Amino acid sequence: ASLGSSAAPSVTGSSSSSSATVGVDWAATRIAAGVGSAEPTISDTPLIGREAEMARLREAREPAWQGRGAVALILGDAGIGKSRLIEALIADALAAGGHVLLGRAWETERILPFGPWVDAFRAGHVVPDLVEDLGPTWRNELARLFPELGSRPGETVAEDYVRLFEAMSRVLERLAGQNPLLVVLEDLHWAD
Repeated sequence: ASLGSSAAPSVTGSSSSSSATVGVDWAATRIAAGVGSAEPTISDTPLIGREAEMARLREAREPAWQGRGAVALILGDAGIGKSRLIEALIADALAAGGHVLLGRAWETERILPFGPWVDAFRAGHVVPDLVEDLGPTWRNELARLFPELGSRPGETVAEDYVRLFEAMSRVLERLAGQNPLLVVLEDLHWAD
């Protein structure tokens, strides 16, 4: 399914009982948002003519707010309002009591694994506070992406991306377990 026209961002997706899938690719404007008390930079300009897209994004968000998760994709040509739509989505999520993590992929950092996720976790001040209560195995895995966590002496971590993915997943589960969570990853076409 697709909403919008060629002159508007389109929100696509489908849903099931356990998740909704909607897709995300937007313009390069960075929105400064963090977790909890961090205030995002949101435009004072009202969002006009995007009621259908916002309704679709809210519909996709509802399963996540109920603990089932959802993924959203916003597609469109440069300059048609994707970033502004994302600003409205972030403001809406914060107003609904959610936490927001915002990360971005950069062309110059294409080779960094999990780059947008690392950016989101750092901007949202997730590391090191949230990972303190993870076991040493998962902290060591995360230390591959966040050197400030340090690795425990005598423990080596093999290049196992499945374990690293699991460690990242555990952090997201803990964070989402505290409050509803919106994770925004911008410019994914530059990601690893």
